[in-house]
Amino acid sequence: MYTVKNGILEKDGKKTLLLGQSYYPSFHPAKYPVPPEGDRIGEMKKDIKAMKEMGFNHIRFAAIGEIYLDDNGEVVVNTPFVDAMIEECAKNDISVSVRLQGYSVNLRGFENVLMIDNNGVEQNTSTWFNFIQTNMCHKGLLEDNVTYSEAVSRHFSKFKNVVGFQIYNEPHFPSPSLYDYHEESIKAYRKWLVEKGVMTKDEADKYSPPRHRNEQDAHMWALWRLFSRDTHTNFLDNAALPAKEETNLPTFTCFTSCPGSAFNSRRGVDLFESARGPMDIVGYTCYVHGNGMDYYSMCYFLDMAATAANAQNKETWCVELDSRTYIPCEIYNKNTFAVLGSGAKAIVYYQWRGDHPSEATPIPNGCGVINYDGSKTPNYENVKLMTGYLNEISDIIIGCKRNSDKIAIFNSDYACSCCDYFENKNDGIAVARKFEDFNNVAKNSVVEKSLRIYTELRQLGYNIDFTDYKNLSDNNLKTKYLFIPEPALLSEEDKESIESFIQKGGKAFELTPTHGSRNLGCGYRPYQDVDYVKMYNGDNSAIYTITYTMYELCEEFIGAPYSHSSNPLVSVSNLKDNETDVLVLTNISAKNKNQSTIITLNRTIHSAKLYDMSESGTVNISDNCIIVDNISDGCIIEVK
Repeated sequence: MYTVKNGILEKDGKKTLLLGQSYYPSFHPAKYPVPPEGDRIGEMKKDIKAMKEMGFNHIRFAAIGEIYLDDNGEVVVNTPFVDAMIEECAKNDISVSVRLQGYSVNLRGFENVLMIDNNGVEQNTSTWFNFIQTNMCHKGLLEDNVTYSEAVSRHFSKFKNVVGFQIYNEPHFPSPSLYDYHEESIKAYRKWLVEKGVMTKDEADKYSPPRHRNEQDAHMWALWRLFSRDTHTNFLDNAALPAKEETNLPTFTCFTSCPGSAFNSRRGVDLFESARGPMDIVGYTCYVHGNGMDYYSMCYFLDMAATAANAQNKETWCVELDSRTYIPCEIYNKNTFAVLGSGAKAIVYYQWRGDHPSEATPIPNGCGVINYDGSKTPNYENVKLMTGYLNEISDIIIGCKRNSDKIAIFNSDYACSCCDYFENKNDGIAVARKFEDFNNVAKNSVVEKSLRIYTELRQLGYNIDFTDYKNLSDNNLKTKYLFIPEPALLSEEDKESIESFIQKGGKAFELTPTHGSRNLGCGYRPYQDVDYVKMYNGDNSAIYTITYTMYELCEEFIGAPYSHSSNPLVSVSNLKDNETDVLVLTNISAKNKNQSTIITLNRTIHSAKLYDMSESGTVNISDNCIIVDNISDGCIIEVK
């Protein structure tokens, strides 16, 4: 019997790494592996059996079928195909999670409820990757979401192998325009402004939010984006809590990597506030690749999600990990090692079988371990090897926690929103999906600076946390050292939490321009330390700053990292289970050449055991260092 306790899958009471596949995970009418006229039942049974034989213990479905109100106002849940798939999973000893909502929930058929962009245009519902289409402040829709979540989760909870529910999919405000200017949003925003003490009721009643960045000042732009962020978080919580209370099963969503991007101020994803809410697990999707410099972009987001969750004693699940039909084997493997290194307790790949091609299919045969016709992809045998490897190391890794160096990067949504105001005067586009779009994509130097800080610290061997002003005030992560990307754009709440942190003995550092004359380049110095701003002989025209390189700053104020790899192409993520260290090594070489390294640990090493999927690597101990040779895509080392 499968259960999930504290974010970890258990089978008959034993903790195990959740290894899953997505199968019929979409509500899109043209996204399916087998068309309605095909042998869906027969193919489904073959596929589920094959997933079990490959070593997967979990499948993620969507609640596809008919869900509606009958004449008595009761919710009817008619999902015979999904029910049959769940029963087939039970026969094959596979656990299940169910995505409850599609693109919107509107049980009572409210009209004029689509989101409206800053130009007064209703959202285009044909854009398949915008998974929330309706206004998030509409009282009737919020009530429908509660009713829907209760009824649908109740229906699926009767299956004993169902272990949790996904709330919406990749939720965020739509692209590419700016949302939401629906009258219900504006009404709710006016109330929010009064509650926050920004305006009196009379002032708020006459006020309208900015539709373009140059209409009002940066502060008012930032407040509008923060309200939208809060609205998005509350909308998800409103749908998650009823399912959780109705079934006593965990809930989660599947956030995109927006918080690691320049356009999150318009998409409204808040990992920190979501982790503080009723959802039991911080779930995410990841299509950034763990190879070359992209590795740091990927881990930036993974570690942000992990520390947002860990600060609330919760775990993370990778609910969707890239598994395209054409993905190179080494990328598939490196992605997996990166997720493992973040401490995630679940990896669910997207997806088992490619979507059947048709004119309406968004990505025909785009993702899958097997093609839509059932034939094997080039990655098939590699997936089999990796899944077997993950099952082998499950007992070693499942009880581990992230072992950071107590260094955190400060995340300020207010600063990011102000930066969006200054740097994106043209509306631009939120995300580039074509090569020619990249020149028009949104910019945000706060995020760029955060990623720079993260990358430089990781390259020196440090394992990094993230925090916001609320988490820093509680400091459940026991942060000792804080890096601030853009001090000039912090909110008053941000500043108060940082000052309190410093007063309690914490050390804070800022990224600052290297010259007062604003030449290009940045360096590091203690936060707001005026001793690091100098003048030549009192001449105000010749102000300069004293800035550290990251290496020297860490040497001066922080000390050596817990682990360090001598080879910059071998990144080490630290996990810990009591006195045992588990090191997750990822070979980030863009050329995919095997690598060797010497790992130093800030502890006494008695033994080191290598777990290597490729079986090509070797490990030895010398002078309290671990020598690892011939690393393929990655490996795990158990240190005692």
